[in-house]
Amino acid sequence: MLPGVTTLVRLVASRRESANQRLWETLYRLLDDEQRSTLDVLLEVPDGQRNSQLDKLRRPPLRVSGPAMVDALQRAAEILGLGFAEVDTEVVPPRRLAELSRYGVQGKASLLRRHGDSRRAATLLATVTYLQSRAVDDALDLPDVLISSKLLARAERESAKEKLRTLPKLGKASAKLAAALGVLLEVTGAHDDLAEQAADDSATVEPVSLAQVWAEIEAVVPRSELTEALVAVVELAGPPDSDSDEAWRAVLVKRFATVRPFLPLLCEVIRFGADPDGQRVLAALRDLPRLWGGGRNKVDRSEIDEQLLIGSWRRLVLHAPDLEPGTIDWRAYTFCVLEQFHRCLRRRDIFAVNSSKWGDPRAKLLAGSAWITAKPVVLASLNLPPDPDEHLDERAELLDATFREVTAGLGDNTAVRFDEHGRLHLAALPAEAEPPSLENLLKAARRGMPSS
Repeated sequence: MLPGVTTLVRLVASRRESANQRLWETLYRLLDDEQRSTLDVLLEVPDGQRNSQLDKLRRPPLRVSGPAMVDALQRAAEILGLGFAEVDTEVVPPRRLAELSRYGVQGKASLLRRHGDSRRAATLLATVTYLQSRAVDDALDLPDVLISSKLLARAERESAKEKLRTLPKLGKASAKLAAALGVLLEVTGAHDDLAEQAADDSATVEPVSLAQVWAEIEAVVPRSELTEALVAVVELAGPPDSDSDEAWRAVLVKRFATVRPFLPLLCEVIRFGADPDGQRVLAALRDLPRLWGGGRNKVDRSEIDEQLLIGSWRRLVLHAPDLEPGTIDWRAYTFCVLEQFHRCLRRRDIFAVNSSKWGDPRAKLLAGSAWITAKPVVLASLNLPPDPDEHLDERAELLDATFREVTAGLGDNTAVRFDEHGRLHLAALPAEAEPPSLENLLKAARRGMPSS
């Protein structure tokens, strides 16, 4: 016979209370007296204020801006500065630690103060452990949104708007240059035809003089207008070796005041790591505060990593107007590094050590004895052979054959095209007629709807 419901409820409650007590005691014993005192101070409300220090640390940033980024980094620095990053909480199951931290994040400070020593210290330790990674996540979420939405996207919009504004002027100037070039080609072409005819008749033809060419051109476009048109095209169209990103990157450089306050803090507060693909960018990021710190106005070319100057960044950094010989535009170089840092961070070529969202995904892979123990089960569940070479060779052959098959069919496929930038475009599919069954269903649904 099973015991009654009341007896079972009391038994389950007592076992649960015992488990909770063991959890609190386990976490409590991980702390020394100084750390317990530090946690208790978080629940105190300073004189003249309404909220405790814990309430302040639990509050995430709400705005996306340069000042909000500084606040988020200062919050992360304050939480990491409490000194609990080295406390090893892996002795507690992650689920139990997450439950305890959730209670600490949502609970009122006045309620937490009334708990016993072990429960209070355990709850605060779990909360601070969670906030350490959460604060770093928040501090990196902001620059991700700030760079992609507020800086890069806005610079692209402004450059596109400026391009549309100057398009009529560029079109008018280009038309004048095209007309002048057309006259030049017409005059030289006519002279070449006469020269060929004269050669057949063993005669000679006087060469066309420069004055004659200019007379023909000025009959169509005056020289003064042609000079103005040339200046306008050079100014608006950019140099021949420019790329499509130079316009918005030039606009981006003007936003340096947005990123200058938080970049030194970013390198100081967040502990970054990198794989081989991101190490050069990370080193350049850490070196940025030195380049423009201390009120420096000039940075020598020898002080930067020129291998990071890809595309139009090389022109903007090394050949900006009014640069002294041997110096660079350090504002443009800052954004060059920041753009590549943002790209590497999203690919996790650069990662944050204390972050759950922006951390190194490779750190969670099994290794050593743990992998040796789990390897047979994992391989059997995925139906993979113990030796990966044969499997990878098969996948490589399949991938190569698939690429070749797709490439062979591109020539005859009118629905596929590549633009001048190498981007793939697919033609829209024609609309399919609605089947009779769908039409009948729609009619039945309309009949079933109440009339107004």
